[in-house]
Amino acid sequence: MKVRFFNIVWDTDGESVDLPVSVVRDVPDETDFNEEAADLLSDEFGWCVSSVEFEVLDGPAPKGRRIKISYDVVTPESAEIGDFAENGWENEEGECADPDELDVEEHGSELAAVIALAVEIIGNGVEASDYPTCCPGHTWYTEIDGETDYSDGSEKRLSYHLEGFSEEEELGIYAALIG
Repeated sequence: MKVRFFNIVWDTDGESVDLPVSVVRDVPDETDFNEEAADLLSDEFGWCVSSVEFEVLDGPAPKGRRIKISYDVVTPESAEIGDFAENGWENEEGECADPDELDVEEHGSELAAVIALAVEIIGNGVEASDYPTCCPGHTWYTEIDGETDYSDGSEKRLSYHLEGFSEEEELGIYAALIG
């Protein structure tokens, strides 16, 4: 597929180098741009990429919608000082949230399928990080009621972080989960 990479910010360690800020390239259809865009450009030009945006000019839409899952544990002791006893990633790679053709057919559109799949992964009983409005690219969802370990009184809660979703998709997910 043909892809335009633009707003490329190169990491040149302060050296004055003539590098493009926009290029068009043919790339394999299965490319995950959220993970591979910077690597593709770095491999070609020999310099690291700090940030880059892209748009597909032809071919299938880029894949790579993921929902990463973090956790935090609060114990009675950590609650007293207003901190977590432990936190980190439950699933740093994330759950794939790209619908297949059957999902799209079942829900009537790719947008509806993406929203349904995200809601299925995240589940009900969550609160948004930026309630009462959604801020695409910055909203995550945390379980309201975590899992309690009655042997030590600790509570573990999961948070769900969206990656690779369009603004329209994020707004739809927010509406489906929060209302």
